[in-house]
Amino acid sequence: GLAGLFFVIQGVAGIIGAIIAPQIIKKIDKKNTYLIASALVFVSSIIWFFLKGSLPIAFVMAAIGGLGMIPSAIVSQAMAADIVEYTQWKNGVRGPGIITSVMAFVIKIGSAIGGAMIGYMLAWAAYVPDIPQTERSINAINWLMTLFPGVMAIITIIIIAFYGLNRDMYTKICSDLNTR
Repeated sequence: GLAGLFFVIQGVAGIIGAIIAPQIIKKIDKKNTYLIASALVFVSSIIWFFLKGSLPIAFVMAAIGGLGMIPSAIVSQAMAADIVEYTQWKNGVRGPGIITSVMAFVIKIGSAIGGAMIGYMLAWAAYVPDIPQTERSINAINWLMTLFPGVMAIITIIIIAFYGLNRDMYTKICSDLNTR
């Protein structure tokens, strides 16, 4: 049905975003690519929330959001890899295992919390599958599809705004490490 089409559009846009992300990183670095990708998710989510009655708007916002979702996930992994060099440069200890383990743990905790929040929200809304939904459950689903990703995107934008590794600093770090 239409939900399937929505997720296909979002997925195809995400694949396109993943293909073009490396070229964008080359031009504006990882942090800025991440911020732009997350901003696409934020803007598309908020627009879709306020214009929720339009099916064409939903599909366009799915595409715009998809362009941001997959690249932000890819870039976050690349940024984590840069932290390995930063940690070695700053502390003299190379710790890729602990850094990737911590990141994996944070992703798992975030997924668990996000999944639980979805379950609690649907329970609060008295969602029952395979029957016509109440206005309350329809609103909850709308919030989960729009506001929830938008709020999460703005939180990550705020956090990543403080991320200090840019292309120039990373180049200096690698140069310093190569001369040690």
